[in-house]
Amino acid sequence: MIPLAITIGQDIPDFSPLVVAMAVFLTGVPGFLLITQSPVHLISHSYGYFSETDLLKVGIPSALLWFIVIMLSVLFYW
Repeated sequence: MIPLAITIGQDIPDFSPLVVAMAVFLTGVPGFLLITQSPVHLISHSYGYFSETDLLKVGIPSALLWFIVIMLSVLFYW
């Protein structure tokens, strides 16, 4: 995804390719929604500590907040 983000960043006149690549990296890092996105989730789920529904209940608001953090970082920090 990073090479694609750099290519897209080269085509957007107001953003540098580095900014777009960092936003794509930060978007793909956290595992908020799926159990398979994180080894810790896989281990905890296999022991029965939480279900898929529990992860989605917490993951959807967390993903929305993470999206806001990424957008604010892209627009004001970088």
